[in-house]
Amino acid sequence: MKKILFFVGIFVTISLVSCNMPTNNTSDNSISASVVSTTNTSRLQQFLHDWINNNPQWENNQVVKEETDTKFLAAFVDSMHHYNLLEDIPFTLEQVGKYKNKYTVLLKHDAYKWGMLNPRIWCGVIGFVSREDIEKLTEGDEYRFTGRFKAVVLDRSEYFPHSTVIGDIQVGKDGETMHLATSIIDIDSIWCVKKN
Repeated sequence: MKKILFFVGIFVTISLVSCNMPTNNTSDNSISASVVSTTNTSRLQQFLHDWINNNPQWENNQVVKEETDTKFLAAFVDSMHHYNLLEDIPFTLEQVGKYKNKYTVLLKHDAYKWGMLNPRIWCGVIGFVSREDIEKLTEGDEYRFTGRFKAVVLDRSEYFPHSTVIGDIQVGKDGETMHLATSIIDIDSIWCVKKN
């Protein structure tokens, strides 16, 4: 009886060990894909990382900071004209309104709410949307969008007179946080990614 229990114990141990061992039939492609998916950064994050790495003196003193902030804004605007970098990140819908007979949305990406992004990002979007889009939008929910970049503004009172969020009317680097001001975008498509 002891021999039978001994062999059963060995069989169970071998079975358990073999179940926990990784299989060798995984292709190199699937391994690479899983590694890539955990290390991929968005185009916006890559753009910001490159700027930070290429400008290590950015916050050395106030003169250098102001000059670098100005160059950064020009590079950001140029990149946005080629590819809407903001399509890669989520935004909270702050407000819906009208501006010169067009429907507008005020979207905010808050560095503290989405602190897992590296670097942290503060920015806003004033988006022009269709009347059909207005029906499905709920203030406080989180959205992503596609659209065409028009400009960056530091004063959005013309579009939303009663809205002021300090974080997204600035441009440049502030410690570990990047401020991208408020972009004006003609939104083609907007969809909810999380209900509040």
